[in-house]
Amino acid sequence: MSELLTRRRFTVAELDIMDAAGIFDGDGRIELIDGEIIEMNPIGGPHMWCVAKLNEALAGVVTRPFLVSVQGPIELGPRDMPEPDIAVVRPPTSGSARPGPDATALVIEVADSSRRIDRTTKIRRYGVAGIPEAWLVDLVSETVERFTDAGPAGYRLIAVAGRGESIGSTTVPDFTLDVDVILG
Repeated sequence: MSELLTRRRFTVAELDIMDAAGIFDGDGRIELIDGEIIEMNPIGGPHMWCVAKLNEALAGVVTRPFLVSVQGPIELGPRDMPEPDIAVVRPPTSGSARPGPDATALVIEVADSSRRIDRTTKIRRYGVAGIPEAWLVDLVSETVERFTDAGPAGYRLIAVAGRGESIGSTTVPDFTLDVDVILG
């Protein structure tokens, strides 16, 4: 006889209550993906420097009402609150609200050890939620993938740029990325 295991899925509201109660280590990084609490890998040097370079590049072109958010949460729905490495978001009118898909123009994930989950789970969820553009900076394959045309199944269009190439945003005016500069 096989045992059936029941998973307990959480909501963003429940995660907030657990966090306020001190259940999570203050230094630990977690995300809520489809109701599951996912512990994120520690950030290595190449990942950290790539995020810093992306932040610097975007800070020079993002204008009001948008801001650049670095590793901040985005509420995609009641059971989804990922923390993309970079997001271009419109601040909420209430200082305590987290941005949602309607306030997010672009998300960027930098992937090394997290490549599989970033590509197959997080990027798809961003598209399903309606975020108009997502990028995956793949440190292993040394490529930048741009996902656009969000819909119910995720993104329908993908553009890929490798070393020696550049790629531009469809949602952030004047944001073109030289892949070699970001990868170092």
